[in-house]
Amino acid sequence: MALSLPSYAPLNGSWIGHIDRYRSRYVLGEYEEGGFTFNEARSRATQCIIEAVQKARGLTTAALSDILMTLSPAGPEASRDLLWRWKRRGAVRYEDSERPNLHSAVALILGRYFHRAAKGWCPSIDPDEPLLWCWVEFPGHLTTRYMGAYPFLSDAVYLLPETTDIHTVRIRPPATEAQIRAVQASQQETPLEPGWYRLPAATLLYSPYEGLSYQQDGSLDPCWVRVDGGCVRFWRNDDVTLDDLSRWQPQVSRLELLPEQLIPDVVQAARVLSLHLLAFERIPTERGIIPWQTSMQEETLSERDTCMT
Repeated sequence: MALSLPSYAPLNGSWIGHIDRYRSRYVLGEYEEGGFTFNEARSRATQCIIEAVQKARGLTTAALSDILMTLSPAGPEASRDLLWRWKRRGAVRYEDSERPNLHSAVALILGRYFHRAAKGWCPSIDPDEPLLWCWVEFPGHLTTRYMGAYPFLSDAVYLLPETTDIHTVRIRPPATEAQIRAVQASQQETPLEPGWYRLPAATLLYSPYEGLSYQQDGSLDPCWVRVDGGCVRFWRNDDVTLDDLSRWQPQVSRLELLPEQLIPDVVQAARVLSLHLLAFERIPTERGIIPWQTSMQEETLSERDTCMT
């Protein structure tokens, strides 16, 4: 089955292309006993970073250096100067002068997992390239989905039609409000052009990357619901009505609640139930189609590997 950028989150097009060029001599999809699948490696890297973030209420350069050293104990020290060098190349992004972005940190670890060369394993990444991509679907159009660039604006998302072309995409924030288009129900019948869009409240966003449900301080983002190793949300959850939910899950329309029963807790429970059902229909297939495998053992990186570029 073909792959798309959201399947590899939190890796973006630059990371994927860089790793894939290195791994082109391998038969993608070949499983070697004792190895990690891409999803297993993603889960381990995410857990490692989240634990460090929660311990210190944020990720620090020192903590990221320690994590890389733990994963590659035989390699030279992942020094502060080296991490700053990677920062200048865009391979690891920072929230401020001392705090690496946690999604970028997970991508850095995955890059090291799957690019085993001693040097040149860390690419230069354009600052205008999104950190990662997630899936976007509109209610009532289950066969049409888009790739949404992350991070989002507060009121808009950059959308690309679904494609299996793994490539880099450079995106600039809209210069004016006129560059942000609204998605109308009538427009959902035909593919949208690439660009910034204001999404309907009941738009579904999801990812096989569970880390997207965490904020930079390690707390859970209330906008996302974690499900089966991934996460899912409605664009504006609090504005989603039972009528909206019935377009995603017809069984919701059979609730037949009286007006006095439509208290916030009941409607919110219906939203969460719908999100779980929608996620169970989508996220497992995203996990199953990743073909990257590696023969990396539990100690992760061998003595011949190094964290140096």
